[in-house]
Amino acid sequence: MLSKQILYSRKASLLRLARKMGGEAWLLRLARAFYHLRLDGLDHLPQQGGCLIPFNHVALYVDALVYLVIRSRRPDVHLFTWRLAQGEVTGLLEAAFGTPAQGPALLFAHKRQGQSAADLLRARQVLLQGGAVALAPEGEPSWDGRLQHPLAPGAAWLALRTACLVAPVVSLGGYDIQPVWQVEKIRLTGRVTIRGGQPFRLCAAPLDAVAPAQLGDASQRIWQALAALLA
Repeated sequence: MLSKQILYSRKASLLRLARKMGGEAWLLRLARAFYHLRLDGLDHLPQQGGCLIPFNHVALYVDALVYLVIRSRRPDVHLFTWRLAQGEVTGLLEAAFGTPAQGPALLFAHKRQGQSAADLLRARQVLLQGGAVALAPEGEPSWDGRLQHPLAPGAAWLALRTACLVAPVVSLGGYDIQPVWQVEKIRLTGRVTIRGGQPFRLCAAPLDAVAPAQLGDASQRIWQALAALLA
């Protein structure tokens, strides 16, 4: 079995070649050819103003496609990723999109600890200044393809502390292509749909403090929005 380092190196090389041949549009064409990629409801994604974009977490490759689609509509988007997988994720992003591995558009969470306070505050500032932040509020990838419950509290905290729009996005079909228990393999056939939902706000104005009950209710509402898109 090939090591993860070799596998990600090979993937990065292929993505770098794809970017040189035609950039992100060419990567989307590849996804359409191999996975019948369908985009649905992405016009709902706000093109300006503070926007939190939660998405379901099923597979690294499909998550990268979700990020690509979001970034095509919001070039200013910041992405939360795991610091544990920093080398893997940032390497693939740099290869596919030209995103600097240590660039300001990347925010980091810590496995089992959630988002760090410093990066949460950075994300809050981005949203208050009218930028966009994408994150997978489930935390770790789903082991069975279903949306995990409850969500990690970071997304709800950011939405309540900024009163920004929450624009849910989900991918369907990604688990069949690259389940987390078989991450070293990627199927070259399948069907992937990336779907966006109607944006909503969890509060009318930024909250100075968030009570646990408020956090739980807000997190549940984000979960319901994602679940509705997956239904």
